[in-house]
Amino acid sequence: MALLAIGRTVVVETIPPRKQQIAADVVVNIQDSIPDTTELAFDVSGISCSVLRVNESNSGKVGRAVTLVDSEGNTTTSVGGGSTFGVTSNVTEYPKHFLVDDASSTSLTSSKSKQPYISGGAIEFQSTSSTDTSRAFGFGNNESDKDQLYKTSGIINRKVRPVLTAQDGTVFYEVTTISSTGATDPITGLPVGRPL
Repeated sequence: MALLAIGRTVVVETIPPRKQQIAADVVVNIQDSIPDTTELAFDVSGISCSVLRVNESNSGKVGRAVTLVDSEGNTTTSVGGGSTFGVTSNVTEYPKHFLVDDASSTSLTSSKSKQPYISGGAIEFQSTSSTDTSRAFGFGNNESDKDQLYKTSGIINRKVRPVLTAQDGTVFYEVTTISSTGATDPITGLPVGRPL
């Protein structure tokens, strides 16, 4: 998942997981114990990240013009002003995704307010600018974490079911294990080395 600055906003670009066909080995055993399966290949359930988006706006406003006339008839004109500042934020979670870029920002500055006034017998304009800023910050698993958590070889699936009980009470299980020695064409399947 990448954070991209486009125009006046930050866009979250995501690529969802894709299906992939691979060759797999299927082994069926009858044994008297349940094997421990702690890690599965092609499992993205342990990968996730979140994105915090912050939008800031600072709008300038032009106030009234005030003209001062001194005893000699000279005039001085000043124009007041002010601004309005606002911030909004939200957090979005992306399960089964990892971060490629963890921060991005963009801003747009424009002249938004003008006020005419008379100064020295001429018409002048006082203007203020407004700025909109969009930022995004990523938290969670990054590409390095993905390389550690996401495996392309090993056990894909394992099913266990009891099939018989001996006279001494020993329970025997049918253990079906589906495993892979690794994906050879990640481009057509889950994008290994690319954002999920």
